[in-house]
Amino acid sequence: MKKFILLIVLVFATNNLFAETGKELLDACEKAMGHSKFAEFKTCKIECSLNQMGMNIGMTIYTKGKNTRMEMSMMGMEMIYVIADSTFFMLKPNFQELPFEQSAQVTGQISMVIPNITELKKDIQQPLNVELVGVEDFHGKSAKKLKIASPAPIDNSNASLSTDPMASWLADSDVFLFIDPVTNWLVGITVVDEKTDLVFDGMKRVKGYVYPSTIKIVQAGQNAEININKLEVDIDLPDSLFARE
Repeated sequence: MKKFILLIVLVFATNNLFAETGKELLDACEKAMGHSKFAEFKTCKIECSLNQMGMNIGMTIYTKGKNTRMEMSMMGMEMIYVIADSTFFMLKPNFQELPFEQSAQVTGQISMVIPNITELKKDIQQPLNVELVGVEDFHGKSAKKLKIASPAPIDNSNASLSTDPMASWLADSDVFLFIDPVTNWLVGITVVDEKTDLVFDGMKRVKGYVYPSTIKIVQAGQNAEININKLEVDIDLPDSLFARE
């Protein structure tokens, strides 16, 4: 009798999995993690660190409206980049005006630290082709696997200017999202052609927005780890942070 009941449960779960469409699961993930809320925050400050091959890089990111400041420090050297009023410049180690197109490299790094499905939808052509492949083990966790693609070939020149790195990845590769079947949180991304996995863990919540405190980057046998030590929103940030000093 117990085996019969278990069989019924398994059949129901399987039917429920494939009754759910890829788009429905993507929308559920976006809602569960409060990704749309991030755009409502007036300011944000993120303190994090990148550890790779024994090297530690400290990063502090400030955002206020459309302005962004990124501070990086490693091996006694400090670098500061600022995006403000549709301009892009470096403050340290030496002041330098930079082509605004290159600012996508900064915003892309931020998107990798705090992945956001809402922003992804803005960056690539709609409607998305999203396919629910099934359930798979992803770095020790059972997760629903989504294959995501642009509905038409992406112009690489446009994709490279995107604020979200996934838009650029979609130009050249299959991309899979892995979503927790219980919480509907995004737990990982695989970029097939680049042989890269992003593994999200240690989820935290601030004002309804869910984000990973640890991002593991597994690429071609080499590992790196980003740790978000502190994330604050709607705090007072002076305009001087985004000014030419």
